[in-house]
Amino acid sequence: MDQQHKVIPLLLLLFQVLLVASQTDSQDYSGLNSLTESWSNKPQNWVGPDPCGSGWDGIRCSNSKITQLRLPGLNLAGQLSSAIQSLSELDTLDLSYNTGLTGTIPQEIGNLKKLKSLSLVGCGFSGPIPDSIGSLKQLTFLALNSNRFSGTIPRSLGNLSNIDWLDLAENQLEGTIPVSDDQGRPGLDLLLKAQHFHMGSNKLTGTIPEELFNSSMHLKHLLFDHNQLEGGIPVSLSTVSTLEVVRFDKNALTGGVPANLSKLGNLSEILANNPLCRESGASEKSYCKVPVPNPSFYSTPPNNCSPSSCGSDQVSREPKGSKSSSHVGVIVGAVVAVVVFVVLAFFAGRYALRQKTRARRSSELNPFANWEQNTNSGTAPQLKGARWFSFDDLRKYSTNFSETNTIGSGGYGKVYQGTLPSGELVAIKRAAKESMQGAVEFKTEIELLSRVHHKNLVGLVGFCFEKGEQMLVYEHIPNGTLMDSLSGKSGIWMDWIRRLKVALGAARGLAYLHELADPPIIHRDIKSSNILLDHHLNAKVADFGLSKLLVDSERGHVTTQVKGTMGYLDPEYYMTQQLTEKSDVYSYGVLMLELATARRPIEQGKYIVREVLRVMDTSKDLYNLHSILDPTIMKATRPKGLEKFVMLAMRCVKEYAAERPTMAEVVKEIESIIELVGLNPNSESATTSETYEEANAGNAQHPYREEDFSYSGIFPSTRVEPQ
Repeated sequence: MDQQHKVIPLLLLLFQVLLVASQTDSQDYSGLNSLTESWSNKPQNWVGPDPCGSGWDGIRCSNSKITQLRLPGLNLAGQLSSAIQSLSELDTLDLSYNTGLTGTIPQEIGNLKKLKSLSLVGCGFSGPIPDSIGSLKQLTFLALNSNRFSGTIPRSLGNLSNIDWLDLAENQLEGTIPVSDDQGRPGLDLLLKAQHFHMGSNKLTGTIPEELFNSSMHLKHLLFDHNQLEGGIPVSLSTVSTLEVVRFDKNALTGGVPANLSKLGNLSEILANNPLCRESGASEKSYCKVPVPNPSFYSTPPNNCSPSSCGSDQVSREPKGSKSSSHVGVIVGAVVAVVVFVVLAFFAGRYALRQKTRARRSSELNPFANWEQNTNSGTAPQLKGARWFSFDDLRKYSTNFSETNTIGSGGYGKVYQGTLPSGELVAIKRAAKESMQGAVEFKTEIELLSRVHHKNLVGLVGFCFEKGEQMLVYEHIPNGTLMDSLSGKSGIWMDWIRRLKVALGAARGLAYLHELADPPIIHRDIKSSNILLDHHLNAKVADFGLSKLLVDSERGHVTTQVKGTMGYLDPEYYMTQQLTEKSDVYSYGVLMLELATARRPIEQGKYIVREVLRVMDTSKDLYNLHSILDPTIMKATRPKGLEKFVMLAMRCVKEYAAERPTMAEVVKEIESIIELVGLNPNSESATTSETYEEANAGNAQHPYREEDFSYSGIFPSTRVEPQ
């Protein structure tokens, strides 16, 4: 019995020791378990009783309390329960891009009084936005966009006095825009620190309140496009001197635009597809992008009307003269007119039938006939070097589009390997029915692809546009994607030297698109699966499916839809929807970090840019990056120039586009790194391209080399495989 009494205190002591050893507050651990017990696809290292001490993915702690829960893009499924309130010290909650997270947001979320950032972008949440969110006084970032939230915008959001970013776009919100009133109820006009109001693509109605804006506000981006707003644009809007972008397009706005609004020098206004842009003279304004449609009919002035065109309130009078003679003349004239009309109609019918037959035969023989005859398709594409293939040709070259010839697939459709009669290998990108573009868009893509020729860009061989099919034929690239090589899937050994050359090749290809293409081209989807490797492991930038031509008038253009791949997406482009070449620079910077670490941009909730920033210490050996560098590049010798390479990458992923280098500058810096390694960055010489000589007329210095514009006579090929 005495021994039992001795054992019990020992067990209690052991239990207390275990509690002390644990770095996670017991209440937080219990709350986290309760919150996520029904979730599927949780991170694999979420095991054990100590999230803080064990370094669970997506968890950050301070003094044993969980302060951050970041789990974006993990394919989580479940609901956000009231147990979230147990994490009382939480300052960051990010569950974005988990479409399996559904249901409503619990009112208890308002108990997280220390929350500063709440991001639930691109999930499946529905129901009303909880009023309790308005009690989160420390909140600076609120992003609930791209869900299925309904109901009205809560007035309580007007209590978020520290909010900088408010994004409720792409939901199903209804009702009016709330502003404060005499009864003491809050509204959005009280958010004086806010720089971003993103409310586009909802069902908001009513007018834009005059009280919504005042001179104390710091708004930069005001996005209320694609709603059902009425009335005029309030004069008070012009008092917000910090405005840069205003979007009210696709509403029902009438009236004029406040005169003082034009005095805001940095302002870009988009008001297209509103009734006010159909008013007299408005079509000439820069903010009205859609021209006023011409009237369907032309009305003859009343004093010149004929009997057939007079209105109901007008009478056609007979001219004075002999009634009998005029009647005879009228009858004879009518008979002659009828005979002539019948004869003309007969010959016109025969002519029309003959022309229709000719047109049908012409469309069968002429690959551009579909464009020539369809005014909605525009004129035939202006091609440079690309050729037309018939559907039957491509079916034969790909062995009837057999599965054995499939080398890639995605949301757009499939890619097949084909063999031309000359023996050239090609990649045939066949669009699925649901992903087809309009004829104009398809023509634009063909023209774009046929116009760019550079050794580091995948070349377009031809296209097919017939029998309801849209297909693009590219050169076939045999060694797959950079992603396959970094992951080990391709079996290609990627040492440090090869990675530097791949980085240089991809940079030169992008720099060409930005600097020498006319007009410049922004790729918009740079990632490791869009960098292909040829026979000599030279990089070729592929898949311009999301590319945008950038004419001078569109620099800093505000796009209607952000496109790209998460992890590579420029945060400034995502936040402002302003697309520039620097958006590609950001994606390229992420690609550089991927080359150094062989890690995907987002792995188990960890973002590669954030991870590098977390461990990077320039005062230590290799900048203290040993833990995240790819061991493969460390096996042989110390990778020379790695520190400069990483520093360049971090400059590319600066938060603000203005702080990032251009791709031309990136090319020069990578060339200097390769020279530091002891190699010649221009070791592969080739003939000079006429295009390059013209671009460099006058001995202008340029970051591109002559060999960049060489085109291999054989088509070593391409696989266009967006993931």
